[in-house]
Amino acid sequence: MSDTKISTITADGMDVFYRSAGSPSDPVILLLHGFPSSSHMFRNLIPLLSKQYHVIAPDLPGFGFTNVPTDRKYEYTFANLTLTIEAFLDALKIQNFAVYIFDYGAPVAFRLALNRPKAITAIVTQNGNAYEEGLGMDFWAPIQAYWKSGAKEDRDKIDSAVLNFEMTKWQYTFGSPHPDSILPESYYLDSALLERPGNHGIQLDLLYDYRTNVALYPRFHQYLETSGVPVLAVWGKNDPAKVDTWNVNIRHTIIDQTKTQPLSPNTPKEYDPYDYRVFLIVEEFLQPSSKISVQEAADHVIEIYPAGHLSVRAVNTVCLEFAEQIPYAHPSHLKLVRLLWKIPEAMHCFYQQLGEDITDARMDPGDDDTTPERFVNFHSFLAHLMNSGMWLATQEDALRTMRRAFDESHEKESTKIQDAWVMGAAQWILWSGQILLESLLWPFDDEDIIV
Repeated sequence: MSDTKISTITADGMDVFYRSAGSPSDPVILLLHGFPSSSHMFRNLIPLLSKQYHVIAPDLPGFGFTNVPTDRKYEYTFANLTLTIEAFLDALKIQNFAVYIFDYGAPVAFRLALNRPKAITAIVTQNGNAYEEGLGMDFWAPIQAYWKSGAKEDRDKIDSAVLNFEMTKWQYTFGSPHPDSILPESYYLDSALLERPGNHGIQLDLLYDYRTNVALYPRFHQYLETSGVPVLAVWGKNDPAKVDTWNVNIRHTIIDQTKTQPLSPNTPKEYDPYDYRVFLIVEEFLQPSSKISVQEAADHVIEIYPAGHLSVRAVNTVCLEFAEQIPYAHPSHLKLVRLLWKIPEAMHCFYQQLGEDITDARMDPGDDDTTPERFVNFHSFLAHLMNSGMWLATQEDALRTMRRAFDESHEKESTKIQDAWVMGAAQWILWSGQILLESLLWPFDDEDIIV
């Protein structure tokens, strides 16, 4: 059950809009969005989480599509936002849940934790603040001045400086290494919803009330230290409000300076999500019209994986899959070789993986092979690798493969399979370089050469 549903439910005297996915029998994870967004920010995450969790993502009052009647005379404070979410959970009969929080979602979740300490089973916080160190940037300076004065003049300054389209877009694009890849509909939607009649006043009330969260920070810290609830705290390194104080109140810091990339919600079943991103990058890199350089493609591949966890085998496997599909005389084989040269980890271990595939003749064409041309393409790629100097560490495997191709190429009657053996042997002659031919013609018994 991975299809995302949109619904509304009456809670705390209003119609709370929410997105949900996954089986109700699975553990619940509550997603709480931040300013200036809504549950829309989780649209790509929800399908991924729904494979193992019952995902619930509401729009907070004043955001998204939650409708607060005028006669409700709702006061927009973080205490009231929390009460509304509590009523929302009660309406859905949810008693225990993990929370995934971002920005404004953090104080709401921690207030929930204080009110219902036994309800929360785990916390994932993405750029969620609970420390005064996270309020020291220029963004918060005029807001803190407003906290002290409460003056209309300071309120008006925030209105003009913060509640505008450019600031909304800035919150999506600032610090991103690829701002042009961020889909504009997200910040256009947020901006349009912020511009609804009366919404500026709602946002200014919440910004003014944010000071009450700061007063609760000591209690939040005590909860983190004593509750025993597991916490995963992640903060983007380019966020100017980034704080490193979490590790003071969390017993173990698990992940530090981790690189992340969005995972495609449309990953085919045969691919791991990370491997599929490698596939997409390599596919784009190989297009004739591609403007991506070899170095850029290599950097993109490396950035997919968390620091220190590059799946070299996945990278190599994807390249081999492409090599089998590329015609043996096509220049894209050389592009693949150059790409692997730019990924040192792949270059260092490629020979081991290829040796495993080659030793058991995994790539050889069988008598009933319907696509023997893949064998020719594969051998062309291996020959290019050898000629590049990348694969010299496993010369014995290369020689074994080359010799097998030569032997098989003249022992069978003319068929598509036999032709594939002939063409496979030809690839070594064409592309493997002088070193292989000299080794093959070495005037000693084969057993002296091939171990």
